[in-house]
Amino acid sequence: MKKWTGWRSCLAVCLASAMLLAPLLQTEVYAAETANVQGTVASGTTAELLMLSTKDGKMEIKIDSSTDVSEARILLPETKLSVAISHGSDGYWHATKITYNGAAVGITIDTSKTSAITGTISDKTNGDVLYVDTAQGEMQIKYDQTTNINGCSVLVANRKYNITCARGSDAYMHAISIADVSNTQNNSSSSMGGTYVNGTVSGKTTSDVLFLDTKDGTMEFKVDGNADTTNGKWKTTGTKLTVWFYRGGDAYLHANRVAEGTTTGGNNSNTTGTVTNTFTGTVSGKTTESVLFLDTKDGTMEFKIDSNANTINGLVTVAGNRMTVGGYNGNDGYWHASTLTGERGSSSASVNTSATITVTGTVSGKSTEKVLFLDTNGGTMELKLDALRSVNNCKVFVVGKKLTVTCGSGNDEYWHALDITA
Repeated sequence: MKKWTGWRSCLAVCLASAMLLAPLLQTEVYAAETANVQGTVASGTTAELLMLSTKDGKMEIKIDSSTDVSEARILLPETKLSVAISHGSDGYWHATKITYNGAAVGITIDTSKTSAITGTISDKTNGDVLYVDTAQGEMQIKYDQTTNINGCSVLVANRKYNITCARGSDAYMHAISIADVSNTQNNSSSSMGGTYVNGTVSGKTTSDVLFLDTKDGTMEFKVDGNADTTNGKWKTTGTKLTVWFYRGGDAYLHANRVAEGTTTGGNNSNTTGTVTNTFTGTVSGKTTESVLFLDTKDGTMEFKIDSNANTINGLVTVAGNRMTVGGYNGNDGYWHASTLTGERGSSSASVNTSATITVTGTVSGKSTEKVLFLDTNGGTMELKLDALRSVNNCKVFVVGKKLTVTCGSGNDEYWHALDITA
C-alpha cells in the first residue's frame, strides 16, 4: 500500500507541475496591455526583431506572424516608425501594428526607363538612401513610402533583394519595387532587351573594354564575364554592332549583350531629349570636355555634353564657376546637358570689329564666363566674352584647352573675343 500511495502522490505532483509550467511553454501576447511608441529603426534590426531608437532609449520589439506590417515593411536604419506594442508572456514587447511616422518627399521619377539590379542592402543604409552591394559595385538608391515592396516580407539590412529602379529628378536612382530574391525567378533572356546603341568598334577597344563609335561620339563599355558576346565580334575594329547595356554601380556602362548589325525601335539611346529639369551649381574640378560635374546643394551631378548641346551662353567650365544646366534624362541612364548658362552679363562697351587681331593660347584656371584668361607665348591675355559671335570645334572651355581667338578692342580698354576656334 505504501508503494501504491507513493506512486499516486508522485503522479499528482507531476500533473500539478505540468499545469504550472504550461503557460511558460508558449508565448502569449496580452492585447489589453498595449502602448504606442515612436522612433527610428536602429542597426541590428532583423525580420524578427525590431530595434527602435526612441526619445527614452532603445527598445527591442519582436515581430511575429500576428504583426500587421501592411502599412510599413521598410525597416531600414533611420526609418521613422510608429509602433503599437503589447507585452508578451515571454517578457518581450511584441509589435501588433507598424506604420510610418513622417511623410516622404515627392520627387519626379521617370518610370518609362527602368533598370533591374540584384544586390544585398548594406549596413551603411540610412535615412532614405539604400546602399546596395551588387556584382558591379556599390549603388546608392533612394526609396520612400511609395516603393512597392509587396514582393518581400520586410526590408532589412544584410539581405539580398531584386530591385527595379529609375532615375529621379534629383539625379538619384529611385527604387520602384523591391522583392526578395527567393520570390523572383531569374530570367536568362533579360539581357536580350533593355537600352541599346548602334555603332562601330573603335580601334581603342581592349580585351575587357569596348569603345564604340556612335553618331553622338565614342561610348565606353565594360565587357564582363556575364555579357553575351556570342553574336558579335566586339574586338574586331570596324565591326558594326548593337550593344545592349546598363549602368553599373561603379559608374561605368556595362554591356549586357552585343550583336553584329544595326537595331531599330525600342529603347535606342541615340535620342535627343528636351529639357525636363533645370539645375544650378558650381563646376567641379572633375569636369571634362564631354562630361560636366556640377556641385549642387543636393550633391554632385553628372551631365553628358553632347554635340547638340547649346553651350554658347555657358562656355567656361572651369572649377568654381557658377552654371545653370537645362538637362534631360537620356535612355542611357545619364543626365544630358541640353543648355548651359553661365553668369556672363552684358556690356555697354563699343567693340571695333573692323580692326582685329588673332591670338592662340590655352585656357587659364582664372577664366570666368565673363573673362577668358588665355595663356599665350607673350603672357596671359584677358579677353571679355560679351561680344562673342561664334565658337567652332568645341562645346566648352576647360583648363588647358588650346584656342585660337579673333578679338577686337573695346572703348573700355579691354580686348573682346569675337570668334573662337579650337
